[in-house]
Amino acid sequence: MSEAQEILCKFCGVKLIYDKLIDRLRCARAPHCKHIEWDGPWASAATLIPFPKNRVVAIRRELKADDPFGGLWCLPVGWVNRKESPRLAAIRETEEESNLRVCLMRLLYEGVPNPDYNRFTMIYLARALNPEELRAGDDAIEVGVFDRKTMPPLCFNSHAQTLDLWWSGKLGRMPAQPDHFLRELKLAA
Repeated sequence: MSEAQEILCKFCGVKLIYDKLIDRLRCARAPHCKHIEWDGPWASAATLIPFPKNRVVAIRRELKADDPFGGLWCLPVGWVNRKESPRLAAIRETEEESNLRVCLMRLLYEGVPNPDYNRFTMIYLARALNPEELRAGDDAIEVGVFDRKTMPPLCFNSHAQTLDLWWSGKLGRMPAQPDHFLRELKLAA
């Protein structure tokens, strides 16, 4: 999206107005309905981290005025920065939000969870290297380990769907070694 392009709001039909740089994301705002159209596409990377007794890590997002999902639960997740791979973003975001260092084992989900937004998500199965150090960090006000019955509602459908598939056994179990492409990344680093 550039300032020269005329783009109409998909909700109210008003011409979107170019605004300002907001945390690495350019946006245009529709003055009447307040819809924000992000320039992108933007990628996010998340981790599904199993713990004993068929439990997984979830974080409760920090309350922020510009985050409609603040205060809600999700897997550790965050934006992929410029010049950063989704795998490295998943590792970085997991450590920032949960204090866990992880080894990514394999990709579980890759897709566009909501076609109305110009973004896509990758969810990786990860092994915690320091599980005893689990605690809430950056952008998280709480962190927990939950089983299927105690997991709070998740704010992202892609996270909930991936967890449902994981708990039903349709995604397999934790492999002994990372997938081939992840082992290559480790060797190259």
